[in-house]
Amino acid sequence: MDGTPRGGVPFPLVTVLSRRDAQVAGAGAFLSPRRVLTCAHVVNEALGRDPYDAERPAGESLDIELHSGDSALRIGASPSVWIPPTRRNGGTGDLAVLDLDEPAPDRLPPVQWSRMAMGQTVRAWHGSGQRRSFADTRVADCEDLVGYLDAPLEGAAIGPGYSGGPLWSREAGAAVGLVVAHVVPEGPFSGQHTVRRSRALPWQAMHDALIKAGASYVVDECAVLPVQPPEAPLDFHTSLEHAAYARVPGVGAARPMTVPLSGHTIKVFVTSREPGVVLTDLRAVVLERRDPRGRITPARGVLDARPYTALLDEDPPRIVPRPGAPRHFAYTVGPDDPELFAVCPQTERWLVTWLLEFHWTFRGSNGTSRVGLAGGPLHTVAWPPLGLSWEERP
Repeated sequence: MDGTPRGGVPFPLVTVLSRRDAQVAGAGAFLSPRRVLTCAHVVNEALGRDPYDAERPAGESLDIELHSGDSALRIGASPSVWIPPTRRNGGTGDLAVLDLDEPAPDRLPPVQWSRMAMGQTVRAWHGSGQRRSFADTRVADCEDLVGYLDAPLEGAAIGPGYSGGPLWSREAGAAVGLVVAHVVPEGPFSGQHTVRRSRALPWQAMHDALIKAGASYVVDECAVLPVQPPEAPLDFHTSLEHAAYARVPGVGAARPMTVPLSGHTIKVFVTSREPGVVLTDLRAVVLERRDPRGRITPARGVLDARPYTALLDEDPPRIVPRPGAPRHFAYTVGPDDPELFAVCPQTERWLVTWLLEFHWTFRGSNGTSRVGLAGGPLHTVAWPPLGLSWEERP
């Protein structure tokens, strides 16, 4: 077998064969040289059972085929993880992990996974393993538990034999779920509707279901692409208040800096481009600590707001509320609903380079935004123990 993907298929296609007549029962996803993932109802059909039979098929075996290029390899397999199918539309079951009787060639690339999201264009292949059997569709609706796919009125459509196969998203560069079933026109649908709707299990639902079933070892084997952090919907403006300064000489090629002395206040004006962004935490991130040098050059700044203290000598540094700030950090900001924060950094022994870190949540996404001053990090230096200079030590 040639492990190099050809014909636009980035992984081997999997056929789950019926034990009765060796015909196609469904498709599957190639997880690793040892394992294949498919729907539990596909396994039931391959074994000649009722599709919704919930009983684990202990001691049963079946055959699968791995298709790569123009070659196919038949291998025996047996169910090792069983999450039974459910008749309830939108249920989170219907998964089966098949352990292969012998390892597949290492050169075959496993399916890579990523989260399903509304609007993704995805491709599925029929369980026959033929490259030309692809059906293109779109994620029309996606909750974390179930996804619904709507296909255009052209090209192939998902139907019998596609269940259990991966849904490949070119935009994500990964599979984002498994085909579960074609939605049969009934209920709200009538003869006036042309329905090319299918139901899918998003990767995030598969992940959680496998963990809940005690199959975390299967999840650990899966090739999962890192999730790109969401773009922060926030805007920040920082300023200083009650600041005295010290002139710190440069070290090596670094230029001298004018650095606020410990005890000044950093005011952070936070707003968002859309309403409803919830700020869930505030942390200090220390980038560097080194012995302080230089001399005091007094200066002044301005401001007032939600008062906090940043304890920079602690590891990790800690943000604590001052009088006037609530103990629980949770503020909702919007275009017309900003917040202003006054953060007083404290260090008794270091010249600290650091950042503020706002943690937030918005429309089901979590993110982190780091804030400095004038496009760079924050700097805070401890007061000298005696006189105007750290070099003047007792």
